[in-house]
Amino acid sequence: AAEVNWPNTAVQMVCAYAAGGGTDICCRTMAEALSEYGNFGVVNNTDGGGVVGWEQVRTSNPETCDQLIFALNSMFLSYLSGVSDIHPLEDIEPVFAMDSAAGYWVVVNKDAPYNTLEELIEYGKANPGKLTLGSGAPGSSMTIITSQFISSTGLDCRLAATSGSDADAVAMVMGGNLDIYLTNQTTTQTYLEAGEVKVLASCHPRSEKTPAVFDGIPEMADLGYENVKMGSTIIVWAPKGADEAVYEKINELFVAAYNDPDVQAAYAERGASYNPYGNYQETKATLADTYNACETAWNDYMASQG
Repeated sequence: AAEVNWPNTAVQMVCAYAAGGGTDICCRTMAEALSEYGNFGVVNNTDGGGVVGWEQVRTSNPETCDQLIFALNSMFLSYLSGVSDIHPLEDIEPVFAMDSAAGYWVVVNKDAPYNTLEELIEYGKANPGKLTLGSGAPGSSMTIITSQFISSTGLDCRLAATSGSDADAVAMVMGGNLDIYLTNQTTTQTYLEAGEVKVLASCHPRSEKTPAVFDGIPEMADLGYENVKMGSTIIVWAPKGADEAVYEKINELFVAAYNDPDVQAAYAERGASYNPYGNYQETKATLADTYNACETAWNDYMASQG
């Protein structure tokens, strides 16, 4: 793979999420490190929940692989829900992936009249239908995790579809337009440190890189709610049709960029932590399992909705 001439032209990394969000910052951090190997630029294309950018890359030239899309495993759900007809493993080529070790956090306004998850649930019972929970775009991974959250806790609330970045949704919580939002650690940290929000619980176990600011925040599993578990996987796709050695080279450079000390320092500063899948073949094999897990979660969600 080291002998393959890639990149041999400028490469556009299409980020399927809004500028300023956790995925966008992760993408731009990687692109900066990749600039050691060529000309890498980032554009944001959130149209259709990222599907338009996905199609842009799918139909781009595989001979140059000068278009890559940086997105989450929520794109699996776009296919499973019928939002997109692009199969994420068969119609477009996944070349690099890494799981986010940062879990989802239950975020509420700093002045909310509840300070624990149990107090939130009791407030919902005493005020049925009053609370509003942001659910992300329809068919997204947020749709599923919020459904898991409600079915697990029995919280009596209304769902409000949100679009844009997680940072936008957290701003809605701070502004009083949403009561609750489940968002990732990296988005939450800045607002928690500034005292602008309260975090009532974590949906995933702490990692060794979880910042100290989250000390003392309980895990939902420890509170008796084990079924809120939708994870987040960052995936880079390229167009189908290139030589396999090109995909191996793309993976090789992304792994090198991830291991760059400056990238690691930037992620650590934000409390971000990721676990890469490995080489190109290992990535494809692991993503097949990830896709199957997403398909199961989607089918469970659909069954819960009747």
